[in-house]
Amino acid sequence: MLAEWVEARRFSATRVRPGYDMEEVDAFRAAIRDTFLGIREPPLTPDEIRDKRFTTTRLRPGYDEEEVDAFLDEAELRLAGAADPAAAEGPGRSGPSRRPVIGATVATALVVVGGIIAGLIIHAKYSTPSTSSTGLLTVYQLQTGECLQTFGETLGSFNDGNGPFAAVPCTQPHTAEVFFAGNAWPRSLAYPGDQAIYDDGYVRCDTAFTAYDGIASWSSAFTVVPSTPDGSTWPGGDRWLVCLATNYGPVDYSIRGSRQ
Repeated sequence: MLAEWVEARRFSATRVRPGYDMEEVDAFRAAIRDTFLGIREPPLTPDEIRDKRFTTTRLRPGYDEEEVDAFLDEAELRLAGAADPAAAEGPGRSGPSRRPVIGATVATALVVVGGIIAGLIIHAKYSTPSTSSTGLLTVYQLQTGECLQTFGETLGSFNDGNGPFAAVPCTQPHTAEVFFAGNAWPRSLAYPGDQAIYDDGYVRCDTAFTAYDGIASWSSAFTVVPSTPDGSTWPGGDRWLVCLATNYGPVDYSIRGSRQ
């Protein structure tokens, strides 16, 4: 029963905000399953589950860190024979106890990048886009030419979900600009997988950036950030692609035709 519980566990995919490397998580989940089956030599120990670290993903799909951490918390306790996982004491692994295996320089960059754009690209529920240009918008209401700002002074002030995001005139300080938003795939298309849809979305955004900004993204001061559907929203008809440009610092102008 424990092995079946492990095998049935699934995690949401992230795209731009940091996530855990999918292959590493899947491999470790298989090791936990085999330990419960009694076929892994040597079997995992609760300490090994507690101390496990995963590489983080950056600008590519990964597994939701909080969901994976919660699973490992429960797996550790089940392996240790705890009768009630909710009775465990101590901080959860979503804190500093489980962070990506990366160098200090890259870690600092991820804090800045992930904090600014964390909530820009997480789809929660498909809805019909509006044509609003200012105010609080969901990811499905974002339109080409809109500029987005954080809610406060902290880098992590974007809502980590489906929005709302603060759209403002581009002459006001903002940290991201939408240079494409639209249904990019036919509804008849079968879901090709998280990595495939992200890669295709990035290529489409890269092309759209050149048409919008005037130069290729590789020579621009701005970074292309795609927001793509995932396996949970695709079956409901989500084909909405949003392409964002950011240099991770506030600007007070539009990059449309700027060749920057």
